Amino acid sequence: MPHVRRKGTLVENPAENAQDTATDDLLLVDSPEDDDPLLEEPAPARQGLPPGFRMRHDRHYVDELMGMRAASPTRAVKRVADPPTRAAAPSRDTASDATRVLRTTIAALAERLDVVREHAGAVRRSGAPTSFDRALQVEIDRASRLAHTAVALGGDLQIARRDVTGGEIAERTRTAIAPLRRCSGVRFDVSVDDPAFRIAVDSAAVTQAIAAALHAFSDLVDGSSDSDELPLVRVRIHSAQPRPALMVEISAAGVTATDDAVAELFEASTGCHPAGNEGALLLSGAATVARAHGGRADARRGSDGELIGLLVFPKPQRLV
Repeated sequence: MPHVRRKGTLVENPAENAQDTATDDLLLVDSPEDDDPLLEEPAPARQGLPPGFRMRHDRHYVDELMGMRAASPTRAVKRVADPPTRAAAPSRDTASDATRVLRTTIAALAERLDVVREHAGAVRRSGAPTSFDRALQVEIDRASRLAHTAVALGGDLQIARRDVTGGEIAERTRTAIAPLRRCSGVRFDVSVDDPAFRIAVDSAAVTQAIAAALHAFSDLVDGSSDSDELPLVRVRIHSAQPRPALMVEISAAGVTATDDAVAELFEASTGCHPAGNEGALLLSGAATVARAHGGRADARRGSDGELIGLLVFPKPQRLV
């Protein structure tokens, strides 16, 4: 069946509306009136951009934004540094090796200073020494005493006993302190009660101990004396019985020191030693030599208020 079209209405079956088919308003599809352009409503003209318009960017704006984000420079974020890790404590073996190297170095230094001291003494004996030569000799001698003290305090002291007399110890002591006597501004008096007394000790170590103690006592009296007269340090070497022992008594008057300082005179651990840091080390080294011989070191005040230091070097029991 042919389709019919009413104005504005398309009907699939014209029988459904009989009244419309009877009227004059019914128009056949094939009617020539359909070709009339006046009956057709013209299509509205499209509104939009002119044909020659071009967008500013050729790419889609989403692609453009994504590209800009990818190309934008990233802001550097400062990295918080990790806390420094504590260095591992040296092992016991490493510490022992370091201690052993230190002791070996000190021992070698002491030997070299002994050689320098001997050369300086030979130069002094070859001609008239100047005041500078004497002062230099004292400084070299003191450095050598300190080096030997370090060896003793480090536990590397080796005792080699041999028979010596009290007179030999006294003579070696006078030779050892000769530079100090000439240049320190301190008088020294060395005496021996029994020059023929014999005892088995390490004479070199004993002489070192006495000389080191005298260096310390020279500091004590030099800083404490108020008189114009040169201070005097006495050294008395004598024997003791019934167990044979070599006893070295060192005394000086006018030394200012508290009772506690006197009691700890031969201890290097004293916070404020009357003889200073070097004097404390020298006296402690002297005590170490005496104890290595099985003896002792102590200090006291004398009847006249003088300071007395005592070093005791006993004879070994097997040789009694």
